[in-house]
Amino acid sequence: MDALGQEISVFSSYLLTEVLKPIARGLATVNIVNILNYVQIQVEFKSGPGLTAQSRSVQEYSVIIENLIMLFNTLYSYLHFHLDPEVNHETFDETHNIASFYTEMGSIIAEPFVTDLTQSCLNDAIPTTPCKTGVLDNFLELVQNFEMILKDTGFLSVDQSSPFGDFKKENMNTMMINKKCTMYLEQARGIMKKPLQVMKQVEPRDVSDLKNATLNRKIAEAIQDEGQDPNNSLCVNLFQFPKCFVSESTLELLDLTQALLADLCTQQDTVCNKLCHTLLNIFIMYCDVVPLYHQKLLDKTPEVSALLHNNCMYVAHHLCTLSDTYREQVAKSQQTAD
Repeated sequence: MDALGQEISVFSSYLLTEVLKPIARGLATVNIVNILNYVQIQVEFKSGPGLTAQSRSVQEYSVIIENLIMLFNTLYSYLHFHLDPEVNHETFDETHNIASFYTEMGSIIAEPFVTDLTQSCLNDAIPTTPCKTGVLDNFLELVQNFEMILKDTGFLSVDQSSPFGDFKKENMNTMMINKKCTMYLEQARGIMKKPLQVMKQVEPRDVSDLKNATLNRKIAEAIQDEGQDPNNSLCVNLFQFPKCFVSESTLELLDLTQALLADLCTQQDTVCNKLCHTLLNIFIMYCDVVPLYHQKLLDKTPEVSALLHNNCMYVAHHLCTLSDTYREQVAKSQQTAD
C-alpha cells in the first residue's frame, strides 16, 4: 500500500501541476475523447502570451469552470475504484466512506487546487464594474455547481466548509467594491516603487485656471483669519506652487488620485465611503512605502532626498484643495442617486 500510495501521490502532483493549474489559469483547455472502452483526455495549451486578468471577460472564466467540470466528471468515472483488489467493484460503496483512487487523490491535492483556483480564476473573475445582466449570475451558478460536484464525488470532504462559499450573488457587491479598492491600492504601490530620480519640471498653473469659487472662498478665509479688510484682495499667486522638479511617479500618483475621485463621484454612499478610505490609505501608504523602499538611495544621494521633499510638498499642495475640488461633484452624484 505504501508503494501504491506513493504512485498516487506522484500522479496527483503531476495532475495538479501539469493539468489542473494550467486549466484554472486559462492557459489550457481540455477535450475528452471516448475511444471504445477507454477515454483520452486531451489538454491543449494555448500558444502565445496568455491573457491577463484584466483582459478576460466573465464569460471566459465561465469556460474555465466548464472545462474543469468536464474534466472532474471524467476523472471520477474512471478513477473511482477501490484500492483493495478484494472489494467487488460492482457493489462498491458509493457514499465515499471507503477510500478510492479518486478520493485519495482529492485528499492530496484538493487544498492546493482550491487555493490556486480561487486566486488565479475566481477572484480575478469578479468585475470592478457591473457587467451584463445574467453573465455574472451564470458564472456564480457554475462555481456553486462545481463545488457540489467536487463534494458529491468525494474529491472534497463533505465535512469540509464551503471553499467557494463567498462566491454567491448576495456577496457580489461587497466583493466588487473590495476588489476595486484593492486595485487602486496595488496600482498606487506600484507607482511608489518607481525610480524617484526620473523627474519632471512643474510650473505654476495659469492664473485664469485658479479663478474659481474655491479659490475665492480660500482667499476670503485667509483675509478673515488675518483680520484684514475683506475688500482688500490677495494676489492669486499666493496659492501657486513654485516652479521646481518633482518625480514623474508623483505626477502619476496624482493622476491615479484624480481617476479614483472621478470614479467616486459616480458611486453611491457605500462605495463612496470605501473609496474615500482607499484614498486616505494611498497617502498613508505613501508615507510608509516611499522612504523605506528608496531608503538606500535617499541615504546616499542628497539630491534625491531634496527631490522627495519636493514630491511631498507637491502632494500636500494638491491634497489641500482636493476636497474643495470634488465636494460639489460628490454632492451632486449623491443627490442623483437619492
